[in-house]
Amino acid sequence: MKRLVIAFTGAAALAMQSGIAAACDRACLEGFVDSYMSALAAKDPARLSVTRNVRFTENGQVLKLGEGLWGTITGLGSYKFYMADPRTRQVGFFGSIREAGDPEMFFLRLKVDGRRISEVETIVARGPGLGTGRPGALLAEERGLASVMTEAVPARERLPRKRLIEIANGYFEAMEQGSSKPAALYERCTRVENGHPMAGNPNAVNTRQSDINMGALYCAQQFDTGYSKGFSFVPFRRFPLVDEERGLVLSVLALQHDGRLQEMTLSNGEIRPIAPMFRKPFQFTAGEVFKIKDGMIHQVEAVLISVPYGMRSGWD
Repeated sequence: MKRLVIAFTGAAALAMQSGIAAACDRACLEGFVDSYMSALAAKDPARLSVTRNVRFTENGQVLKLGEGLWGTITGLGSYKFYMADPRTRQVGFFGSIREAGDPEMFFLRLKVDGRRISEVETIVARGPGLGTGRPGALLAEERGLASVMTEAVPARERLPRKRLIEIANGYFEAMEQGSSKPAALYERCTRVENGHPMAGNPNAVNTRQSDINMGALYCAQQFDTGYSKGFSFVPFRRFPLVDEERGLVLSVLALQHDGRLQEMTLSNGEIRPIAPMFRKPFQFTAGEVFKIKDGMIHQVEAVLISVPYGMRSGWD
């Protein structure tokens, strides 16, 4: 009997050790991102520990790990922040890179199974992207570390992941309805797309003959102009990762403009023509992260690209 007890205890200890070894906390998950970025910069996927059937996409296309950006990257930038979800064993990363010498914004999502990478989802924002003037990656680097994204939410103020996802999803409902009412938005909520400040930007230049300088408005103010109603649709939404400690929700989505609306009537009565790029079927695919504090969205950051209308992300 004594021998059986000892054998059971030994088996339990081994099982416990196995469980500990299999667990991957924030530091572990962020370490996988660092390993990935180091291997990417070296153009050497063999440095990574991956599962046999690891799945890799770049800009919505299934590729072999080592293709795409792996062959053209020329360096890493200084802008970066992480989001980790130990419960789902996933980690996200937004950062700046160099490709063929050009500064670009980069989104990465990894899933880790048994201390090996099983999923790799990436978006590379190539080309000039949105905004004018300096490349967005350089603007992001000049802003420095995204402190609002990296700061922890006090434990007593953290919301359950289901509620965090509901708050993030309310942002897309506001976009479709052209009203801030469906969303819990902090009064000074800002938005950054491919490194360019697109909401709450005090330096925004009003390029239209309009009473509304859209880029200077905060998130809720923009929605309440009605600018997005009737031509913005978000049909494919995923929320693969929730960082409860930092109040971050990651979504990967498609933002569609069906091209049918040629002009919009804003809430102040102004009739404004639709931007030329949206007068035909048009779609963005984006990795978008929401910073939620006190039950409200404080900042939104996205890495997005234009893709064929109706294209899925490769992970739906």
